[in-house]
Amino acid sequence: MKEVRETLGHSTIGPTSDTYTSVIIELERGTADAADLIPRNDSAA
Repeated sequence: MKEVRETLGHSTIGPTSDTYTSVIIELERGTADAADLIPRNDSAA
């Protein structure tokens, strides 16, 4: 998060964290999905 804050030029971590935490969570979820770490109930589809 610190690198993102510095790259964007935010003076504090607050705006960076508020904006980009959800993006990071989605990226992590995508990585977990790609690695098949989250069990899926395919019969519900």
